Amino acid sequence: MYYRQLKYSLSGLIVATTYWLFDSSIHYFFYEEAEFEFIPSTVNELWMRTIIFILVIGFGIYVDISVKRMKKLFDDKYQLQLKLDQTLTKLVGGFVPICCVCKKVAPKAEQRDTESAWENIDSYIARNTAMEFSHGYCPECEKEQLKSVKK
Repeated sequence: MYYRQLKYSLSGLIVATTYWLFDSSIHYFFYEEAEFEFIPSTVNELWMRTIIFILVIGFGIYVDISVKRMKKLFDDKYQLQLKLDQTLTKLVGGFVPICCVCKKVAPKAEQRDTESAWENIDSYIARNTAMEFSHGYCPECEKEQLKSVKK
């Protein structure tokens, strides 16, 4: 952890030093100052270079922290995706025969011929997953049920 922060800090230090040297060169060659000054003689110039120097190093540390956070988010997302895939595979994986009339299922292949092996689909799903069922009527069945009660 500290190695990466040190790496970005050193990179910032190198960039800031390069800027400092480049700025000194510009002052010497383009502004035709009398002599090359690595450390400026004016307080304003020294203050400006020092602030830029500190900002570049701080930006390097900020980039490191941001990259670490983003990497952690991607790792968390990947782990959640794996967990979701495993859960979905467990939930819907494999074939379960279901009766086309009463919708009962027979989970074990060797017991499909016996009547006791067949169970309601809601019982089967509740037993094999974390799902729970509550029973009610859909709008069509509710109308049918009300019609049969009124008769």
